Amino acid sequence: MGNLEANALRRRAEEPQISIAPLIDMMFILLIFFLVAASFERQAALEVERPRAATATPSRTTPLSVVIKRDGSVFFRGERTDCASLRYAVSEALKGAEREVIVVADKGAPVGRLVDVLDACRLGGAKRLSIAAEEER
Repeated sequence: MGNLEANALRRRAEEPQISIAPLIDMMFILLIFFLVAASFERQAALEVERPRAATATPSRTTPLSVVIKRDGSVFFRGERTDCASLRYAVSEALKGAEREVIVVADKGAPVGRLVDVLDACRLGGAKRLSIAAEEER
């Protein structure tokens, strides 16, 4: 009986074992990937020629963006809007969150329209407002 027990123990020790540590690592990597991918907000695919600035720095967060085209038309989340509707849309999008709002204005856009948009965003509850610019090279 002693040999049978020893053989049984040897067989158990020699059986291949599946380690789940790499599986757990892959699950965490996939989770991080999907969280990061889901947090990207689609930028409006509108052609805007941004002004250049020597002090332009990239944003560290995912901001809400408002686009002002050369003709003065305003877009929020890819849809055309006016300043009154923009105020409501910004307040709904923020809902108490501390997100940055970036105004992407064409360098030929009317300055008065830019001021109106900044004012509507501020009245909508935006505390952190920026104007997008291209980095000077």
